[in-house]
Amino acid sequence: MPLKHGDTVVANSLDLPRKNTFQNVIFVVDDLQGPLHQIIYNGLVAATKAGFTSVTLPMIRMGVMIGVVEKSSQEATREMAKGVKKFMAEYPESNLLVATFVVCDCYEPLKVQLEKDLSN
Repeated sequence: MPLKHGDTVVANSLDLPRKNTFQNVIFVVDDLQGPLHQIIYNGLVAATKAGFTSVTLPMIRMGVMIGVVEKSSQEATREMAKGVKKFMAEYPESNLLVATFVVCDCYEPLKVQLEKDLSN
């Protein structure tokens, strides 16, 4: 069955070239048609259902993707924060305790913006 926007796939381990191995990876299909907050929410729900206690999320739809859906990096960080807040409201008993966002050092303003959006 083909995957569609927002669908998730959980991989318990993923072996990549150069001897990189990742554990507990969740892929979320993003066809750039729907809201970013739904992508983040779906990933967090899948992590909870898989029993994960922590996740690491890249800042997505940044760089060359800005303007395709979200018009600015600030809009993208607000959308990501909205997805996290929706998840926290709907899954207050989740075992998912830590969510780490990966932000390139060259995007320090994004880190500040995301922290602000998550605290509001």
